Amino acid sequence: MPEAITDMKRRYVGHCNVGTDIKQASFLGQRGEYIASGSDDGRWFIWEKRTGRLVKMLHGDDAVVNCIQCHPFDCVVATSGIDNTIKIWTPSASVPSSVAGGAAGPETSDVLDAMENNQRRLSQSREAILPFEIFGKISDA
Repeated sequence: MPEAITDMKRRYVGHCNVGTDIKQASFLGQRGEYIASGSDDGRWFIWEKRTGRLVKMLHGDDAVVNCIQCHPFDCVVATSGIDNTIKIWTPSASVPSSVAGGAAGPETSDVLDAMENNQRRLSQSREAILPFEIFGKISDA
């Protein structure tokens, strides 16, 4: 029996993945109700799994956040990038996180600006990567 083909069910947008090969996405929450992923802009993003709505955008590194891993039992998340540090995130940390806009998170305009900049970087990267012959085939279609 042939293997069933499934299409993508939901997209989670806002982050950027053009500068490094891998961005690990992880499930967060007691029942995996959130999705988290790093970004080339040094942030990490948390979306609601069911809706794709961006819930939080946090500054995780001065360069790139590649990996995000949730502890299986405790309320702890580890993030890492291309430098030699791993950051540990907890809701009861003794040092506050560097979240733009304070504990509530960044202002909506800051989030929209970051997402727009990341999407622009993605489209510019795709244009630079695609061979010129493909553009000819697309315009002929």
